[in-house]
Amino acid sequence: MTQICSEFDFDINGPKKPNRLGRDVFLFFITNGKGALLYPFGGMDDHYGGTNYWWNNGSDQCSTANKNGYLCTGRVMEKGWEMDY
Repeated sequence: MTQICSEFDFDINGPKKPNRLGRDVFLFFITNGKGALLYPFGGMDDHYGGTNYWWNNGSDQCSTANKNGYLCTGRVMEKGWEMDY
């Protein structure tokens, strides 16, 4: 991931609750490294600023133990759209 142009949040059910990251709010990057591309926060390609932010790298940023939801977009997409956390 290079040349990050923007970050955005997507709330899949609008103003309805719970309005929580990893439950109904998901985070994405838009980059311009190989043309305009969309990357999920926490996906296996998430190396923002040279740090590996992949949800499955042992950082525990999207799990039943850590409910901050920050890296859950990548996990949900890579697990076949299942919220198994």
